[in-house]
Amino acid sequence: MNISELKLCLERRAARRAAYVCHGANACRVAHLSGGWNQPDKEGARFVEKLDDAGLRLAGYADAFIRINHTGWYCDTSQHDTFRGAVLQLPARERRSVFVAAYREPWNDGYRVDVRGGLFDDAKEAAGVADDFARIEAERARDYDDAWQSGARYAALGELIGERRREALALIREIKAAGQVFTPAICQTLRARLDAIAGEVKRARQDRAALCDAGAWFVRNCGAAFNDGAGEVVFAV
Repeated sequence: MNISELKLCLERRAARRAAYVCHGANACRVAHLSGGWNQPDKEGARFVEKLDDAGLRLAGYADAFIRINHTGWYCDTSQHDTFRGAVLQLPARERRSVFVAAYREPWNDGYRVDVRGGLFDDAKEAAGVADDFARIEAERARDYDDAWQSGARYAALGELIGERRREALALIREIKAAGQVFTPAICQTLRARLDAIAGEVKRARQDRAALCDAGAWFVRNCGAAFNDGAGEVVFAV
């Protein structure tokens, strides 16, 4: 996928995320949550490592409550890890079951809870929101992964350029040191190799320039991930 296709793909995903609507009849008041909840992240969700400490229990995964024909949304471009919607249950209130929407992360034993989504007395309704939440956040994770991979490609091209330049300098030194010792055939072979190196370096520089040809939307939304993959600050974000 080239940088133009990547930008279009990420913009389409962002548009879908913007259409996400938090559900739930009652707002979940963060101040009233018990211990065991981490602080809200920049999206307003909270991570819970141990359900018992947060006064929660796993009622079941979203696919157990509603027919969705999958068991999670891929959260990486290699399609290895998934975010799986989950329904968590709070202590009953006035003898009514209370649920919140969440998803299980593949890299740890905890859950990310959509406290913005509200509280539910219907597990199926919570399951639908949990699956939607997992889908949206999986797309966000894939956006990061896509941009990170592009940054890693930028870094790899830079390493290739450096390697080829060192190889060319070594060949030039060897040719100069040998003087007239090389036969015409050997000299022709060495010059052909230098030409090939020059062509490879030129293409690598063009590819790096293409990766940096990103619009304001990409820089604002994915520049940090690209920088992480590149291992240097390419975009000022």
